[in-house]
Amino acid sequence: MNMNGINEHAVNTVSADDAPESGGCAGGAVNTVESGNAAISVAESDAVAVISTIKPADGAGVTVNMTEPTDGTVATVSVIESSGGGTSGAVSVVESGAAIEPAVYVSGGTKEKPARLRLDPAAELAGEPAGISLDWRFTAFLPVMGFLFIKWVAKGGGHGISVTVFTLMFAATALLWFKARDIRPSKGVYLYLGWILLAALSFTLYRNPMLETVLLLLIIAAVPYFFAAACEVRTENRLGGFLILDAWDALLSIPLGGSAACLSAFSAGLKRGRLSKGVLFTLLGVLLTLPVTMGVAILLRQADAAFDALWLRLNQRFTLTLTDNITQALLSLPATLYLFGLFYGTNARKGSPSRTPEQAAALANRCRLLPGAFAAGGITPLLCMYALFFLSQTAYFLDAFKGLLPVGMTYAEYARRGFFELCTVSGINLVLIVTLALFARRGAGIMRKIYTLTLSLFSIALIVISLRKMLLYIGYYGLTPKRLATSWFMVFLLLVFLLNILWVFRPSFNLVRWSAAAGAVMLLMFCYADISALIPNYNVDAYRDGRLAQLDLDILRDLGDGATPRLLEVMLDEEMDGGLRESARMILWERASQVRRQDMDAAMDWRGWTLAGSRSGRLLREHSTQILAGPPAL
Repeated sequence: MNMNGINEHAVNTVSADDAPESGGCAGGAVNTVESGNAAISVAESDAVAVISTIKPADGAGVTVNMTEPTDGTVATVSVIESSGGGTSGAVSVVESGAAIEPAVYVSGGTKEKPARLRLDPAAELAGEPAGISLDWRFTAFLPVMGFLFIKWVAKGGGHGISVTVFTLMFAATALLWFKARDIRPSKGVYLYLGWILLAALSFTLYRNPMLETVLLLLIIAAVPYFFAAACEVRTENRLGGFLILDAWDALLSIPLGGSAACLSAFSAGLKRGRLSKGVLFTLLGVLLTLPVTMGVAILLRQADAAFDALWLRLNQRFTLTLTDNITQALLSLPATLYLFGLFYGTNARKGSPSRTPEQAAALANRCRLLPGAFAAGGITPLLCMYALFFLSQTAYFLDAFKGLLPVGMTYAEYARRGFFELCTVSGINLVLIVTLALFARRGAGIMRKIYTLTLSLFSIALIVISLRKMLLYIGYYGLTPKRLATSWFMVFLLLVFLLNILWVFRPSFNLVRWSAAAGAVMLLMFCYADISALIPNYNVDAYRDGRLAQLDLDILRDLGDGATPRLLEVMLDEEMDGGLRESARMILWERASQVRRQDMDAAMDWRGWTLAGSRSGRLLREHSTQILAGPPAL
């Protein structure tokens, strides 16, 4: 017999009419289905048991569909898997007075702790080994999370405390979901969640316009990977060489596949009337009581002037925000669908990765198409060109370490010209190393190691020279956000190349894990450094000490609220140059005017609130008399 495309074993069924009476259920019948190494016993009262899916003999589970008991008595579904499936004992679910939902056996239990039997309204979905089991409490809450994601995170309003609040809510929802579905992440998996929470917390502390978009995208990408790690659907239960494949599954394959299955399960739930009746009666109640509610509102407005004024303000604000809320609700639909796929898709695939490590290794080997001769022919001339270039420019580049300036060049021209060329070369070298690691054939192992080592050493030398030139540039012209960010990135590349050399000499070294860990830690350090305060602190102190010949306050105009204290210090310092004091006052005048507008707006947007912004606002209010003494200088 072939059922749902699975025909590994013959299926024998004893009809309800011929079966003996089952103890415990009056007038009940027993249907028994045997399939290789699994047996299912179904006892019900005047109901018909229909077997929709028989799983193979690997112990993956058995799916049973049942109809509702006609007399309202209790029906019990018991699944006992034979020793061949690696499980002993029985699991059961008892429901009374309602339709018995399809049930899916989850293998892996023991006699002391049986595996669970999950109610599954989507068990009939083909191609879903464990099915999609909708929990209607989470089903009702996830659309709220999707809407809040668009309203608090994606839309902005100034990325601030709203990002932190949403991330905390999402983390709490995820942990409750794990508890409800008996998902027990390992301790190492919580490191991913810890990084997500720390990164989100930085939005409450500081505003970093240059980094906040990149950081937000990384947080969004880290969440599905955290779910994949928690549900053990990665190729390996660790961060390693299959990161690209695991990231593809976590970010796209599993959530999108789960979204499609959830739509089918939701549609099946509506057809069975489990949700549609409740929604229908709720909407009907709202429609019937709406005229009464509006009539009461009219009477209350006529009875009290304060309530009438409040009603007018709320009505005006609702009218203004109605279009915005409708737009956000429409945009939240794909976000909600993705969340459904993320929660239910990873749970359905729990403990069942898309591929084994052996399959992933075989796939990687199939991608190794470059023979050793091709790699040698392509990279050797390039290395020779690099070496010739480095030798011809040795004196020119090494001047950076002596602090010497070539004739006819300014410090800006000297640092910028050499810096970006060397950064580009280092980036090209990193691409070549990754290409060798992914696409060079195994037979070219020795050659790949030699080229990787040579490219890494050459890149390290270029990065060190580049950083020295940038430090020289900063020493004469001060810090800017771009100079600081570029230096940070070059330090990260330096660490990657150093780790790459270690991997060459020690192949068992997990290069991907340690590179990702270094990048994650450095990114958090950059977030919590508060560059809006770091940059003006360095520049003002260096100018006072004589290390900077001039102080450029224009670069502070676009910094965050952390720059306000030092700008106030410059404005109030009578020993400072008058032009600098007026430039600082002009920048502060713009900020103070914005704070005044926010104070006048009773409905100020709270989403962009930060600790640094609150401190800046307090200082601007305290010194508003000096700042707003006159119009800004033109």
